[in-house]
Amino acid sequence: MAFDKGETFSGVDYELGLEAVSRLKTILPADQLTGYALRWILLQETVSCVITGASNQGQIIENAKSVDLSAPDAKTIEAIKAVYNEFIRNPVHYLW
Repeated sequence: MAFDKGETFSGVDYELGLEAVSRLKTILPADQLTGYALRWILLQETVSCVITGASNQGQIIENAKSVDLSAPDAKTIEAIKAVYNEFIRNPVHYLW
């Protein structure tokens, strides 16, 4: 119960999360959002690895493809940061 952060397990409201994803789809290829999410996490200086989850073989393959993606360029990173700051920062950043 102490770890319950709602239906997304992160503290981000579900509808707000969908808005953030919609915005990210205007910045990144929609079919590669999972891979770029993993790349984004690994770009953080304090992160050394990502433990992914998967419910089926297709998700495992999709996760593995992320290692082949190049890091986003500076303009794309700034756009991603803007989405984070607009939608995600306030609901969860204080938890860290």
